[in-house]
Order: sequence, then structure tokens, then C-alpha cells
Amino acid sequence: MTDHCNAECIMCPRDLHKFGRPHGVMSMEKYKKSIDEVAKLGCKQVVLTSFGEPLIDKRLEDKVAYAKSYGMRTYIITNASLLTRDRATGLIKAGLDEIRISYYGMTKASYETVMVGLNFDVTMANLETFLSGRDELGSKRPRLELSWLVLPENEGETELFKEY
Repeated sequence: MTDHCNAECIMCPRDLHKFGRPHGVMSMEKYKKSIDEVAKLGCKQVVLTSFGEPLIDKRLEDKVAYAKSYGMRTYIITNASLLTRDRATGLIKAGLDEIRISYYGMTKASYETVMVGLNFDVTMANLETFLSGRDELGSKRPRLELSWLVLPENEGETELFKEY
């Protein structure tokens, strides 16, 4: 982290990459072409995450299913703010192998300070909905991993996170 950075640019400093690779949602056509190419090279895993939130992609479930059709392992890294019941069910049914959720606050105050623009209660409900939906479908996939990053805003909450 650089000295000029604050909580707003810690999480996803996309503005620092504005002259790098393109941002946005990859078209399904381009995605399929890419998967077809890497499958021929023996690719075993696809990470459906880049800059920003992968659940913005309305075709994410289709992309997971397409990679799975080649036998590839799939995972995403998300903040779970958009992980509604429908999205969770769609990802489970598409065969997503792993979902990593960035979770940087165990109280509303710390979470919303670090995860600028997100709502603690919505994210917590989405996480619970995902877990109950996975159970209802009798699935053990996707594997869930919660990522915790100790920051000045949440450093006193690490034990709460571990308990959770």
C-alpha cells in the first residue's frame, strides 16, 4: 500500500491500472474462444475474476458451465454483495468449484468503512442465503473460503472472524 492510499483504494485499486489491460465484462463469444484455446493447451482451472466484482457479469453461470464442459475447475473471488439466492443457485447448478469471499469487517461500522459502498447486513444475509441454498441442493460445492485481511479498521475483530 502506498502512503497516498486510504480504505477506498485498498480493496480494488482499479484506477491504478487504467492504462493496463481493458476493464469490463468479457463477451460470451470471446470467452468461449478463449476457453476453447486454453482447453487445447491442457488448462485445468479457470479463475473467473479480474478487476472488480464478477457477479456483475449476467452470464457468469453460463461461463462457469462452459468451462466445466471441458472438465476445468472454476472459482471466483467476490465480495458477495450481489450473491442473491438466484445467483447462488445458478452458480451451484453450473458447477462452480470454489467461491472466495473477501470479508473485511465483523461489525457494520468496520465492514462499511473498509468495503466502501457496500452494506454489511446485505452481505451477511447473502452469505447465509448461499450456505442455506447449497445445503438445500445437497451440494458441497462450491467450496467456500472467507478471506480476512487485517487492516487498521478491523484489527480488533480478528477473533470474531475466526469464531464466525
